Parts: sequence; C-alpha cells; structure tokens
Amino acid sequence: GFDVTLGLYLIIYFLMVFSLLLNFFLAIVIDSYASVKDSVKECQIENSVLWDICAVFLYLAYAPLRGWPHRGKLLTRLMRTDLDQDGRNDEDQEDVPLPWEQLV
Repeated sequence: GFDVTLGLYLIIYFLMVFSLLLNFFLAIVIDSYASVKDSVKECQIENSVLWDICAVFLYLAYAPLRGWPHRGKLLTRLMRTDLDQDGRNDEDQEDVPLPWEQLV
C-alpha cells in the first residue's frame, strides 16, 4: 500500500525544492532588472517618449536654422564611411570604433 508518511515527505520535499529554485530564479531576475534600471537612469542619451516625439518634429525646424544636414544625406554618408579604415563594410562588423571627426 501507500505510506502516508512517505507521501507527506515527498510533498514537503517537492515544495521546499520548488521554493528554493524559485527563489534563485527570482533573485537573478530582480538583480538583472535592478542593474538595467540603474543603467537607464544613468543614460544621458535616452529621453522620455514625449521628448523623443517632439525632437522628431523639432529637427525639421532646427535643421535649416543650424545648418544640420538632411537626414537622408547623413544616413547615406554614414553608410559609406569606413570608420575603422580596413576597407570592409562596417555594417557587417560588430565592434567598430566611432571616431567622430571622420563624420564631419
């Protein structure tokens, strides 16, 4: 027959192991979330969604006044620029340094 003590032991054992593994998983997820959240707070590039939407439309007004290039021309020039000067297309490479003086 079925021993009640063994069944109770197995259920308690399963719950303890499940709780322990769940705790490990949650600790990893929460730690990763906290580090990403801190990185986003320190990021100087990322703005709010509202400001990003406004910046899209403000670019159209600021570009002619400040002499900024047209977005299409800028994108074309960036695509053609060989930043690391190795003679290969930089889009296919993963880690390419960005010397800003070559873009101007």
